[in-house]
Amino acid sequence: MYPDLRRYGLKVLLAIAPRILVLAPLAEEWSILVRACEERHRPETVPDLKLPCRYVPVWRMALAQGGHGKTQYAVQAQYLIGRFPSAALVICAGAAGSLDPNFSIGDVVVGTETVEHDYRLLFATRPLPRFRGDIASLMRLRAASAALSGFNR
Repeated sequence: MYPDLRRYGLKVLLAIAPRILVLAPLAEEWSILVRACEERHRPETVPDLKLPCRYVPVWRMALAQGGHGKTQYAVQAQYLIGRFPSAALVICAGAAGSLDPNFSIGDVVVGTETVEHDYRLLFATRPLPRFRGDIASLMRLRAASAALSGFNR
């Protein structure tokens, strides 16, 4: 349908349409994820973004830096969601290290809900805001881990 643009000396760019956005809060965490992906598939640099991002076409996954702090993370996540409307799942990777002293680097922790621990009202004693994870995504992650050895559920 489209002419072969390569014969005219034009570079053909693959469409970047991630289904999964993986954001790591810190640059060091992001670099570790990128290196881990490089062991299996070569991530491509995503051009023309305002933050570092790599794309793994075979997994339709984009890896980016989320930024430190929930406000910065939210802004950068929303920016990527706006740039990639194909995304159906956003994953925060690398922010669970201090939850339990028994965790080690490389352990996988899947949160089923988030709690805004720093949300405080001065004159009210309501419970802290909680947000459940997407049930379908959690079930898919659990099913995927069942096929792997060494995972505690």
